Amino acid sequence: WDLTGYTAIYSSTKNSFRVYTQSISGAASSSLLSWAQTYGWNVEWIGVSL
Repeated sequence: WDLTGYTAIYSSTKNSFRVYTQSISGAASSSLLSWAQTYGWNVEWIGVSL
């Protein structure tokens, strides 16, 4: 899929963060959510203390 924004982290805390994505090809957010649930999309991440 053509996504943008997934490398930007928002509202980060010790235990959580938010990631906002958008389709480059113009797919609706409801379609992205449906595809993510159907195909088991997930976010892999590693936390590093500076």
